[in-house]
Amino acid sequence: MIRVSNNFASSAAIANLRRISDQQAKLQQNIASGRRLLKPSDDPAATSRVLNHKMEQERVSNYRSAASMAQSVSESSLAALKQLQKISSRMGELSTLAAGAEPQSMTPYGADAAQLLEQAANVANTRFGPDFIFAGTAVDAQPFEATRNNDGSISGVTYMGNTSDSLVPIGDGRAISPSAGAATTNPAIATFINRIVTLRDAIKSGDASSVKALNAQMASDEDMFISAIGTVAAVQSRIESNQTQLEARANDLSGLIAKDTDADMATTMVQLTQSQTAYQAALSSTANIFKSSLLDYLR
Repeated sequence: MIRVSNNFASSAAIANLRRISDQQAKLQQNIASGRRLLKPSDDPAATSRVLNHKMEQERVSNYRSAASMAQSVSESSLAALKQLQKISSRMGELSTLAAGAEPQSMTPYGADAAQLLEQAANVANTRFGPDFIFAGTAVDAQPFEATRNNDGSISGVTYMGNTSDSLVPIGDGRAISPSAGAATTNPAIATFINRIVTLRDAIKSGDASSVKALNAQMASDEDMFISAIGTVAAVQSRIESNQTQLEARANDLSGLIAKDTDADMATTMVQLTQSQTAYQAALSSTANIFKSSLLDYLR
């Protein structure tokens, strides 16, 4: 017959009580915090998954911030292009009116053209925050530099930006430019402003033939702005679609992380009740062991 020493039985009983007590403490922590993953050793595999999900979550958050910024830049670009399109439309009207007027009656139209010229130059140098939106990637310097006559009127503008588009990362391997196209639209804006200069001067000098020739060109300028507005609107649509995808992915990642870290309260409560019952049983059993004597084992 195998005999078990009293010391061994007591030590085993105490160890069992300590184990069940630790289990209860952990379950109580799970319930109090609402989390089942309190330290990496609780579930190494789940911890690895959570770390990977959190890294992706950070990337998604950065892409969402970048997409939001790109959306704001495109909205500023769209607003400026719409203003320029309105100026172009008004210049077309002025050129039509001036072309049908006598030379001595053109003066008021010239004054209007001069005002629209100043307005166009200001809009062309629109900023978003500290950056000029029609400068390509050379956003730190004013893109349209005006030269002026002795009377302060604009005699011409020069495009000082570049023809490279700023790209904003909006996803893994995906980037978008919020502008209408630095290589095409920006130089065309300079051409448009210089055309207003020419038209203003032709109106002031009563040169009806030049005014008529410029009238046809003003129509092409307005078409250019309408096309640029359409391009930016398409960019905005793409950004909005991307933001919807990023938001859905962010929600998915939150759900996956919660699945690995959050405690199932109903299951955890049942486990705690079972642990408490086991603890009471072990406690009763241990008390009986300590009541035993050497004579009990020798019978």
